[in-house]
Amino acid sequence: PCHILARIGHTVRLGALLPTRQQSRIQGALNRALVHLRQSGNNFLPYNLSLEVLPGVHVQGVSAVLAFPQSHEELIQVEFMSSFLEIPFISIIEQGEPLKTQ
Repeated sequence: PCHILARIGHTVRLGALLPTRQQSRIQGALNRALVHLRQSGNNFLPYNLSLEVLPGVHVQGVSAVLAFPQSHEELIQVEFMSSFLEIPFISIIEQGEPLKTQ
């Protein structure tokens, strides 16, 4: 779903790790977004999102994880998984005070 990689014959698959408390709401939003993309015929990521996501991933075996950490401890776990698996994790913090990392 990326204009840049499509030019050279590659694709990007994005997966979402859903938070347990808000799973149905987020799943519904993701499903509505997918339906809209299919109906519009435009199955590509926005160009600027492609430019921000792709430099952090490799062309061969491209993968990334979208995470919603709800606490500082969960953010540390996401960082650990990203380091251990050598896969980029994109952390989205929905609300609350900004988490500080060092």
